[in-house]
Amino acid sequence: MMNDFADSNNEIYTDSTGIDLYSFIVNTLHKNAKDRIMLLHLEEHMTMLINDNTRNSHKFPAMSSYNRMLVHRVAAFFGLDHNVDQNGTAVVVNKTAQTRIPDVKFASLIKNDYYTDESRRLRRDAQSYEEVDWFFDFNFINNIASFQVHSCFHQSFIFSL
Repeated sequence: MMNDFADSNNEIYTDSTGIDLYSFIVNTLHKNAKDRIMLLHLEEHMTMLINDNTRNSHKFPAMSSYNRMLVHRVAAFFGLDHNVDQNGTAVVVNKTAQTRIPDVKFASLIKNDYYTDESRRLRRDAQSYEEVDWFFDFNFINNIASFQVHSCFHQSFIFSL
């Protein structure tokens, strides 16, 4: 799902391994409801950090390796430095000279409420118990039909079935 924005900013929106972050974010927003919510929360936290002149870093709580990867990629999209903590379970992001708020909002990249990862898996959820407290219990959103994002100091998410 490339567009002129991604083509014109390809160098800016790649990470150190060459991953096209714009395409990754667009695809992940449409993968499943949990990933969509995670990316929207990460965007909010990183935007708040960048706008806060009293802080230069933010430490995210301990989370699964998959969610740490999401933090790393969103941080790279924002031009933030990103490293794991000494325990290897949490990501710390720091402002740099290249830090910026992207021109595109993640919510504007959402084209529909259909997810590409619709398979029902009979395995343990990769999300750790600590993450449930940090965001909220995701079990009730398995069959989301639509959502609406409201902007205010903290974005609130309203889900309707």
